[in-house]
Amino acid sequence: MLRHSFVPRTAVWLLVGAGALVVAPATAETPTLRWQGDLRGDVRIFGNTLAYDCHSPVPPSPAAVSCAGQTNTADTAPDLYWRDDMADATVLPSEARTSATLELPSGAKVVYARLYWAALKEGADPDTTAVLDWIYASTTQTITADSTNVVPHPYNAQHPTWYLYQASGDATDYVSKWGAGDFRVTGVDAIPLANQDIDVAFSAWTLVVFYENQTDDLRNLALFDGLFYVDPPSQGSLVESTVNLSGFLVPPNGYSAKMAAFVYEGDHEYTGDAFAMNGTKVTNGLNPVDNFFNSSRTDLGSAVSGSQDVPKLTGQPDTMAGYDLDMVDVTANVKAGDTEATVTASSTYDKFYIGGFVTSLTNKAADFNDLTKTVVDVNGGAVLPNDILEYTISGTNKGNDDAVNVRITDTLDPGLELVAGSLEIVQGGAIGLKTNQPGDDEADYDNASRTATWRVGTGATATLGGTVGINAPVKVRFKAKVTAQKGTIKNKAILKGTGASGGVEKTWETDSDPNTVGKQTTDITINECSTNADCKEPNKPHCDPTTHVCMACVDDNDCLDPNKPACQPSGACGECSKTNKNKCDFAKPECNTDVGVCVLCIPGPDVAPACKGSLDGPMCISLNANTFCGCTKDSDCGSVTSGKVCDSKVSKCIDGCRGKGGNGCQIEKECTSQDTTIGKCVDPQPDSGAGGGGLGGSGGGGTQYTPPDSKDEGGCACSTPGHRDLGAAGLALAMLGIGSALARRRRK
Repeated sequence: MLRHSFVPRTAVWLLVGAGALVVAPATAETPTLRWQGDLRGDVRIFGNTLAYDCHSPVPPSPAAVSCAGQTNTADTAPDLYWRDDMADATVLPSEARTSATLELPSGAKVVYARLYWAALKEGADPDTTAVLDWIYASTTQTITADSTNVVPHPYNAQHPTWYLYQASGDATDYVSKWGAGDFRVTGVDAIPLANQDIDVAFSAWTLVVFYENQTDDLRNLALFDGLFYVDPPSQGSLVESTVNLSGFLVPPNGYSAKMAAFVYEGDHEYTGDAFAMNGTKVTNGLNPVDNFFNSSRTDLGSAVSGSQDVPKLTGQPDTMAGYDLDMVDVTANVKAGDTEATVTASSTYDKFYIGGFVTSLTNKAADFNDLTKTVVDVNGGAVLPNDILEYTISGTNKGNDDAVNVRITDTLDPGLELVAGSLEIVQGGAIGLKTNQPGDDEADYDNASRTATWRVGTGATATLGGTVGINAPVKVRFKAKVTAQKGTIKNKAILKGTGASGGVEKTWETDSDPNTVGKQTTDITINECSTNADCKEPNKPHCDPTTHVCMACVDDNDCLDPNKPACQPSGACGECSKTNKNKCDFAKPECNTDVGVCVLCIPGPDVAPACKGSLDGPMCISLNANTFCGCTKDSDCGSVTSGKVCDSKVSKCIDGCRGKGGNGCQIEKECTSQDTTIGKCVDPQPDSGAGGGGLGGSGGGGTQYTPPDSKDEGGCACSTPGHRDLGAAGLALAMLGIGSALARRRRK
């Protein structure tokens, strides 16, 4: 950048162990050890600038650049934004888009990927999302930052609202899905660049990809990030930013080492900036010792231009518009047996912002990256409460060094209960079942922490782990009872050990699915059922074979109770249904489909087949949860001269009569009721004042005969005092009829 003025900055870096770093610069947050691991594999770092500097060499065809009409192009800051292979003043910052090519060896598996995007923007709030896509994918992926760094613009007196930021987020899932190929980034918030006199500005992205490839050497890989400012207060004043790296052991021979940095605002025009390992400055020809960060993209001495990059920049110095991405060989800077290294970025003149460091060193170590944990339900079928589970933890030392003091631990979930006497070493050490108690053999269980421990390997004791050689396997197992009633139990076991040749103790986690990126927990879901027999709720007799959840019955096959063999519309099982009347016998031949119960008959307006000829009545009656043959009205019990009426209290036909409103007596009988209440049919009394009592009439008091087609009230052919009088002739005829009947009876 042009040195209009110097803004004093202080950067004091303090070293701490185990790959961590504490930093106390005035203008930057503490860099973070983002990721570190031992892998048979390596790292790929690729990216691109989103901006173009009009004073840079014109990129090769087919890129189209138009700087016409642009002012302030003499500074070292970019002037335009790229949209694929076009750069001009019409491209807005949010529309800027470039791509870069990820190249991976055959058989490589992405283990971890992280996307970084950085720019100068208006306001102190960083842009926390960027859009990543694999150029041939049908969908894009918005990466959300889980880490951000923001620093004020160095000339904040002139631009108090300008801030420089870097944001980053995990992109492992998306990158591992698509693998090698061309990746694009867009949607990065930044200020407009056209015609600005800025001096300090950048907009770029970087993708760091760690991969596993079993044919590669074992390497220790590490990623540090943060936005920290290397700012000499005056020309000739040295400012250093140093990272202390540990957790590896350089092998005796055949080793290699390399490191990379992605940096912003490194200028080709200004010198004094350097990159060093273990105190020795490095160079690769294109990145001089005293001008390492020079707006270039290089890999081990060669300029990088990816096969599918858009725009296809050359990677030569001064072509990346204030963005550096450089990998350098540092094998000569380490030696066999080293377990620590320092990585330093420094300057005595040029000012720049470090976005991140990456290191890759051949490592001599044990390696249990294939450690797995599996589980089997001893009871078979779906996992249910009270089932017994058998867990197996196994792995092989695939490193290039023996492992010593090897221990495996597993902390049980609260939803599990260890089965006593089930701790077992199957391979790697003193094979056999072990007790739960500490101090008497190579395994134990701590009730307070719910942790099982196995000390494995040759020479293991009751207190120390043993030795597991190169390519030697280990396997342990245990059983646990499911005490939880529902939910999912997630778990990982861990293995700890130290390389026999030295180095720090390392930890490996189990992985339940090696085909999925990352270390997956071993999960069990506690189900409600495995078969229909497990479903006890009456309304949920069916076990869904996919979800293992009890639900409403689907058909009669779900109804296992011999007393309730029929699936109901409600989903419960019943005695019968519309399509299943097998349990409805002679005594109860019909099915009440509303409740799924066999009954004698079905209530309704018509005569019930089962009740034809019943003395209680021909209708089906449901009363007080009982179904029986009966009646609802007198006419159900016979004709008006039947001497039968319907007793509404019990809904059954009984002997009797009504004075009105129902059935009367046989013609030679008279009824003791004079109203709608039930009376008895009795022989007429030989009292001169008494009239014959037939046809629904009542005894006593001048009962008069009414012809059958009369319009008499009450539905019977009789009347009582108070009804209309038929006159003397009618009465004489009635008496004559009664007398004739009596005469006939006497003749019989």
